[in-house]
Amino acid sequence: METSVRTPVPQTQPPARRRWLDSHTALAEWLAPIAADATVALDTEFIRRDTWRAKLALIQLAVPGEVGLVDPLALPDLAPLAQALARCELVLHAASEDLEVLEQNLGLRPARLFDTQIAAQFLASAPPASLKALLEARLGVDLDKAESRSDWLKRPLTAAQLEYAVADVAHLLPLAELLRSELQTRGLLAAAEEECERLLARAGREDRQPQQRYRRLDLLAPERQRRLRRLLLQREHIARDRDRPRGWILDNALAWAMAEQMPAGVAETQALARAREVNCPRQIEPWLELLKADSHPLDEGFEAAAAPLDNAQIAHFKRLRQQVEAVAKDLGIASELLAPRRLLEQLARGEPAEELNGWRGQWLKPT
Repeated sequence: METSVRTPVPQTQPPARRRWLDSHTALAEWLAPIAADATVALDTEFIRRDTWRAKLALIQLAVPGEVGLVDPLALPDLAPLAQALARCELVLHAASEDLEVLEQNLGLRPARLFDTQIAAQFLASAPPASLKALLEARLGVDLDKAESRSDWLKRPLTAAQLEYAVADVAHLLPLAELLRSELQTRGLLAAAEEECERLLARAGREDRQPQQRYRRLDLLAPERQRRLRRLLLQREHIARDRDRPRGWILDNALAWAMAEQMPAGVAETQALARAREVNCPRQIEPWLELLKADSHPLDEGFEAAAAPLDNAQIAHFKRLRQQVEAVAKDLGIASELLAPRRLLEQLARGEPAEELNGWRGQWLKPT
């Protein structure tokens, strides 16, 4: 990752003290000195293999000089923790999955967030690197990621796991302080904070257009897109109720094939699954009924994919991209951060873009 002119800073701060928090008394004592407006670094370790909800295995919290390791397996009631953290500013790196896990397991929706990955995006002309690379470049810290895929649900945790858990969160506060300072100097702090707010807003929002996750959705006719959306929304309801992975309920590739080819019956659906080497639901008939219905309550709010750009819009898109690349170069940020492809396509079509009401509107002037 290209970073702005800053050499690695040797790590001079003393190692953080570590405390294992596996009782309500220990957790309350650790949280007591934390003020309502404090800044707390946070990370989580979780497993998501055979469930819809992630299994939370560990919560790492850091304040200056100390790390608290919260054991959710020993503390089924984490409401006091959620109440305390809701008052604080949380510092995370690449926070989207952690935010989902915190909401599912603690009912926590933070009021304030500083995401060091987002902050780093505004200080580089290329997409951001991992936390490991960022810590090495900014703080001279070599973060060992060997334990990241270990079994975090097993107790007791190994010494290597504990060391990794502490290191993964202990450096976030000094990293955030360094990034904030540089963002302030470059006049980009408000923009980074706005993007963090956008991430928080998205984290608490149910995805009502899951079909939009497919690339080249426009290859499907709008009517087929609508039927695909039905399958995906129904799958989400079942996966949540049964607490099973979405793909165990209905595979993504099979859902697309069913919407595209509209199989006549069970045998044809099974053939589609075999051709794609994916599992087929044991009870196919309900999915076929849902697929073929002329209308369904799940169709409410359906949004079809935009049609491909025509020749005039393509030419406009290219002009916009050139303008964005020039502005991004002046700002020293990645052009994809300033204007993702989706936003450029919206502007090329002449559609309103909500993002222009924020920091991007300072530099992007649709023509």
